[in-house]
Amino acid sequence: MTTRIASFALGCFVPVPCAGCGLPADPRWPVSGLCPGCRVVLASATPREGRLPDAPPTPPPGARMPAAHAPGSRLPGARSPDIRLPGARSPDIRLLWALRYHDPVSRLVLDFKNHHRVDLAGALAAPLAKTIEAANGGTRSSPALLVPIPGRAAGFTRRGYHPVDMLIRRTGHPPLRLLEWAHTPRDQLGLSSAERAQNLAGTLRVRPRGSVARVSARSGTSPALRSPNLWVVDDVCTSGATLREAVRALRDAGLLPAGVLVLARAARFA
Repeated sequence: MTTRIASFALGCFVPVPCAGCGLPADPRWPVSGLCPGCRVVLASATPREGRLPDAPPTPPPGARMPAAHAPGSRLPGARSPDIRLPGARSPDIRLLWALRYHDPVSRLVLDFKNHHRVDLAGALAAPLAKTIEAANGGTRSSPALLVPIPGRAAGFTRRGYHPVDMLIRRTGHPPLRLLEWAHTPRDQLGLSSAERAQNLAGTLRVRPRGSVARVSARSGTSPALRSPNLWVVDDVCTSGATLREAVRALRDAGLLPAGVLVLARAARFA
């Protein structure tokens, strides 16, 4: 209470820039670091449902993808070579999301993840909570089992927290940490969709100690059966490569998730 009063007093005299758009934050809610407009954007989030984007065509190991077939490289009017590459079609995977990934949402997510803005966790968790409720069919009678995309050790060392785990906890649900990195992929920045898929292939696995048994106990079903409440969770879906890899790892362990939940979805895949 004391912190809120002090922040309110400071915000009245020294305008705090909104983390989403840079305008002065609402002095009534200075701790949140948001202006009224950005608060409305988050508050008006409406869960949507689609399917996870298909894996892009990838060449066989050791082969190089033809330039004309690479994503985004084909010239207008150019004819694609008659090439059939394996792995281009993914099993249907339900995808639920709350927001479009553009400003101010993208700025808020990046500030939360990369600039230690843990004060934004509550505001970002609220739209995610709506998505979780939609996945539950609007009822809390059978709580969702939420499996976060695991954070990386380097990120935890830099931040001191795992962003997706924190968001899940702020929705009032415990994260079910079933997944771990079998090995660390290289940085995804600047990679095409096909390169991201190749980079992440085989990088995730289910934790070896008691994970499947925990799911069975918490869901009340056999781990070999689809749990209607087992969902993979991440903050943003861009190419979908990380989410597809997580679903693959769970399925290989005999767990069949109902789908994936994200806070925001990149517009070009919507």
